[in-house]
Amino acid sequence: MTWTLDEAPSQAGRLAVITGASGGLGLDTARGLARKGAEVVIAARDPVKGRAAAVEVGGGELQFGTNFLGHYALTKRLLPLLRQAKARVVSISSLAHKNAHIECDDLMSDRRYSPVKAYGLSKMADLLFARELQRKSGTPDGGCCRWPRIPVWP
Repeated sequence: MTWTLDEAPSQAGRLAVITGASGGLGLDTARGLARKGAEVVIAARDPVKGRAAAVEVGGGELQFGTNFLGHYALTKRLLPLLRQAKARVVSISSLAHKNAHIECDDLMSDRRYSPVKAYGLSKMADLLFARELQRKSGTPDGGCCRWPRIPVWP
């Protein structure tokens, strides 16, 4: 006897906390429960893999995940080494940030999705992160961060 996810009842209104959900069976389970309407919480040892899984499973907005969350997670993990090496973090943005408005209660654009809006939001997040990194560096020259760059094409 075979069983498919299509035969499973709706999981709307249920919360599922899944350990080991950054890969393998845990990730497949998270995908299936999310597809059936459950609110899924990803528990993973590796925060970078966990965030990537959460973006994928939640149908999360991939531009925001790719353009901001991944860079944020990587920078946060490497920050002690970057400071030790006196390295700089350069954030690339675009003028699309000017039309962005951050809605904290709908950060992943679950209620109202627009690719243009999502891209602008990811670039606004890049700018805000760069600004905060600059502020926390505590040095006049920016310490670990330079102001973000916006490419200008001819």
